[in-house]
Amino acid sequence: MSEERRSTIRYEVADRKAYLTLDRPDRLNAIDFHMPGDLAAAVKRANATRAST
Repeated sequence: MSEERRSTIRYEVADRKAYLTLDRPDRLNAIDFHMPGDLAAAVKRANATRAST
């Protein structure tokens, strides 16, 4: 059985700016094994959004 993992990065857009927030408050936002990949995916998403506007 596989568990769905939630992202460690919160992605929000306001005033044409993307805000990426570390979202592991239970671990004081410590970087874990998944966070670098989640951060890279969020940056890629922000760049794709910027390119489409």
